[in-house]
Amino acid sequence: MIFNVKSVKCGYDIYKKSVQYGLFVFLIFISSLGVNAQDYSDENTFIDDVNAMMDRHYFENPDSALYYLNFFLKEAYENDWERGYLFALINKAYVAEHHFMIDSLNSYLDEADSIVYHYQNAGDSTILGNELVREVSYMRGMYYYYQGDFSNALGNFKQTVFDNGVLVISDSLQTFNSLVNICQLSIMDGDYQNALQYVVMARHVLPGFNPSYNSVRDHSYQLAFIESVQAKILYHQNTILQEAEVYHDVITILKNSLTKLNGKENTPGAHNLYLKIYTQLADAYMGLGSYERALSALEKGLKLSKQADPEQQMKLLFETASIYLKMNNTDAALKYIEKGQLLAGKGVDGGNRFKARASYEKGNVFMLQKKWEKALTAYQDALQYLAGSTESVGIYETPQIGTETLESEFLKVILLKADSFYDWYVNEGEPKYLLASIESYEQAVRLIDHIRMGFQSAESKQFLASVTLSTFERGLQATFEAYEITSDPLYLEKAFYFSEKSRASQLIEAVRDMSSKLFAGVPDALIHEENQLKGRIYYWQQSLLELSNESAVRKERQHQLLQARERYHALIETLEAMYPEYHRLKYKSSTLSTDQLQNGLEPDETVIEYFYGDNDLYVFGISRDKSILRKMSNKTLDQQLLVALNELKNPPTADSAYQHYLKVSHGLYQTLIEPLKEVLPALGGRLLLISDGLLGYFPFETLVESENVDKEGTQPVMLLNKYSVGYDYSVSLMKEKENMTRSKGSNDYMGFAPEYSEGLLAMNDRSFLSKLKFNDQEVKQAYAYFGGKIFFKSVSH
Repeated sequence: MIFNVKSVKCGYDIYKKSVQYGLFVFLIFISSLGVNAQDYSDENTFIDDVNAMMDRHYFENPDSALYYLNFFLKEAYENDWERGYLFALINKAYVAEHHFMIDSLNSYLDEADSIVYHYQNAGDSTILGNELVREVSYMRGMYYYYQGDFSNALGNFKQTVFDNGVLVISDSLQTFNSLVNICQLSIMDGDYQNALQYVVMARHVLPGFNPSYNSVRDHSYQLAFIESVQAKILYHQNTILQEAEVYHDVITILKNSLTKLNGKENTPGAHNLYLKIYTQLADAYMGLGSYERALSALEKGLKLSKQADPEQQMKLLFETASIYLKMNNTDAALKYIEKGQLLAGKGVDGGNRFKARASYEKGNVFMLQKKWEKALTAYQDALQYLAGSTESVGIYETPQIGTETLESEFLKVILLKADSFYDWYVNEGEPKYLLASIESYEQAVRLIDHIRMGFQSAESKQFLASVTLSTFERGLQATFEAYEITSDPLYLEKAFYFSEKSRASQLIEAVRDMSSKLFAGVPDALIHEENQLKGRIYYWQQSLLELSNESAVRKERQHQLLQARERYHALIETLEAMYPEYHRLKYKSSTLSTDQLQNGLEPDETVIEYFYGDNDLYVFGISRDKSILRKMSNKTLDQQLLVALNELKNPPTADSAYQHYLKVSHGLYQTLIEPLKEVLPALGGRLLLISDGLLGYFPFETLVESENVDKEGTQPVMLLNKYSVGYDYSVSLMKEKENMTRSKGSNDYMGFAPEYSEGLLAMNDRSFLSKLKFNDQEVKQAYAYFGGKIFFKSVSH
């Protein structure tokens, strides 16, 4: 069946008026290509002319490109060239995508989709050609990407290049671009292993020659680009381990990329890639601690950036300034900051973001100079720029975060402000500075929670990972000092809040994701829509950051962001009403207070929670009627724990080695348990231990109360001889698990809590076994979580 292109919605009538006004111009254009506009001999010649026109107008003049494409559509329409019509329509989509005309892109793709669907339903899709059908899928993927719908974008890109899991190479450059886009989305999701696989595949399919290549974007350029992507993946993979060998590999790859670009330094189309590579080189050199080489790479980028847009210049200027700050060269840092500040003040796109960067980098200079008030004023200026606030507030207040605010950058500045207040207190001893630092750390924790509930790219996840633990530790340090000064229980409570947040936030987030699937019964379609809207909000926020307040498209993007937010909030309200448990697990971020914990404890129970910081160990002891907080140095604790663990793995045989273990174990007892003796339970009571760091590997039951053996000279008194010892990761997580219930009952779990004090089984010799004091409680807790069946005492025999 032949589909008549005259039936598509963008048919002849749409072009009548444009023909009346533009036919003469079109004839002149066509004649300049050496083709008679009214006498196309075949469809292939027509397609060649479309390509020639696109080469001339695609990058520089979207209006002209779209204007001429309308005439090409008319020509295809008049000749019933289905493939030619779709080809011209796809090119309109390419123009709209390149120039960020998102509504037009969607309109063109809707029409293209209707044509493809018609032929597929009729079984005649071969008329259009598989390459064009795949291009429609590719461009729909780009549209989804621009809408922040990353999961659908990924699906479309994969549909472009895979058929039932097998890579299909119909157009190798298009396949290359699709694989690169899949790779970039994998990087955004933090899936670096898959991203590397797609990089290898993309490099393998990259054609040596393609009609789309030009003097800049040729084979060597594409190779340099894909190598820079590979270097980016390796660098991000190395964020945690920071292995020098990996940084050297990254540098080698990037230098190879520069070699492939050789001779294109003064070509505008290659500037952005050059600047990206030089910035990546600087990052890798910084990973090696080679500041001078990092500065050299950035200086090369700065020379090229003068021919690029101001945004690229500002990024390089501020990166250079930050390196000089790490070298404690405040004069050189200020010079580059002021250059960047001057550019930011010229009304460039994303100006407020760069004004904020200039302000907080200046604040960092003042911090190094110990000019605390100036530093705090600069940080406050940065927060106001990021919030889009015109109303000035004092350094003890925080501007209201705006809908377009880059939240991760706002968090960074709040933390700088908190550190500045704390350092000011340390240097001058004024309590109000300490209290102001605590308030800022609390604001930072709330913002971390808020960011985690939204969409996170891999970079934002890495940023959160890099600041989260240090934020909690510094907050805990400040609140401990406030508690020491005032003895106010409020600050013990705040310290416990920071400790619980440090361990519970990430794990509870994982438990929420698991429980939303296992317990809440939310349809997959709603969860998909929730993630999709988060992605859209993230995308439109990011796109607004790149625009000046005067930009013509700013209002359109603000409208898109507002729409996405309204839909997201409406969905959250629906989830709260229809699936309240899912909403509670996913969106209610709370930690257990000491009062709440105490109310749930038995008289013979004590919770000991440890926070293992970089320099100090903080220990909370909480019984039913008392809470205490202790701090001690952990400089030798690592070594003590490693020695004890090694000796437990290889039990000592000689008496001298055994005595040495008793000494080490008792030393650990004096550090970890003895300072809390005023809240320890009576003999036979229960200890619940919330460990942290290396303590999580150590069996506390083996700690000995004394180096000397007991009166009979047989056994030392260990913790297990005095208490029933239990472990958990967090008291808040423990409570969260208790609150979880399945949406449907299950009999998969069966629990037993036997007692052998009576009946025939009591006649067997079990004198060497102690009573399982808490088995009833443990079985009941498991039953509350899983459902099922449980049996107690003799019934469980």
